Amino acid sequence: MRYIKMRSTVFLFIFLLFGINELRADNDPDFYWEPKLSTSYKLSTRYTLQAGANVRQDLQWGTADYSGIRKAEAQVFATRATFTGNKLSLGYVYSGSNQFRPSRKVENRLTFQYKFKTSFISNKFSHRARFENRFYTEDYFTRLRYRLSYSAPINGERLDEGEFYWIVSDEILWNFNNKNYDVENRLSLGFGWLPSKKQKVQFALQYRGSDINTSEVGHAVFLSTAYYFGI
Repeated sequence: MRYIKMRSTVFLFIFLLFGINELRADNDPDFYWEPKLSTSYKLSTRYTLQAGANVRQDLQWGTADYSGIRKAEAQVFATRATFTGNKLSLGYVYSGSNQFRPSRKVENRLTFQYKFKTSFISNKFSHRARFENRFYTEDYFTRLRYRLSYSAPINGERLDEGEFYWIVSDEILWNFNNKNYDVENRLSLGFGWLPSKKQKVQFALQYRGSDINTSEVGHAVFLSTAYYFGI
């Protein structure tokens, strides 16, 4: 059973690598660190509140493009679990780009989210679909997002408290009312630790290819760190 899970995961990761083969750009990638803190509170068996914050730190010290903290975000989500175990969420995100600068660009984002799981050859895959309305001072954009992810314990068949796990995911984003209708792809590979049922720590490397449907493809590498806890 463990061999089947590992083989299926390797096939998935190879498929994702081939999926981003065309996302490579001629210019050098940008590098960022994105730490995140998130907490959740269970109101009942079906309803949960989640709040979090994260920042985007520029790692290109000593270059002309360096600008310190590129972005800071705060978010809150209300989630309802369905009878089948799927989850519906409504969220609000406040985001500011180029923080601590007079010309910073502020975004107010309203998000509708649906999460569900499927099984294939004894493996469970997580799916997340998002519909986002993004409001700026003079602009408005709508974005669709779909993420496929898979995680598994590093040792054993089941993830227990105190154990480590790894996770791979791929997400497609489409700004369909932008003038360029740009498409972005995000591929992540990382690992996590479950110190208790209410705590989770994750580290991941993420590759982002932007404007992949245009002639000006850009790419960036993110080091993501996150701490999740329940109250």
